Amino acid sequence: ERQLNTPIFYRDKRKARLTETGHILVKYAEQILSLCEETCQALDELKSINSGTLVIGASQTTGTYLMPRLIGIFRHKYPQI
Repeated sequence: ERQLNTPIFYRDKRKARLTETGHILVKYAEQILSLCEETCQALDELKSINSGTLVIGASQTTGTYLMPRLIGIFRHKYPQI
């Protein structure tokens, strides 16, 4: 309240209620927390390789004889990629 220079709560002897400013603050605080959770989830997925794109280049011989088998193994192990 000091930093915002406005009351966040209506206070009486037994309870406190949010002011309009308090309701707005709660709304944005919930959005910030949600974004923090989404950020953590995205970073965890990046660490655990749960999703993404993989680009592969190979010579014709390797691409014809070796890569199909390796790609099959990779796709089985990492289906989201």
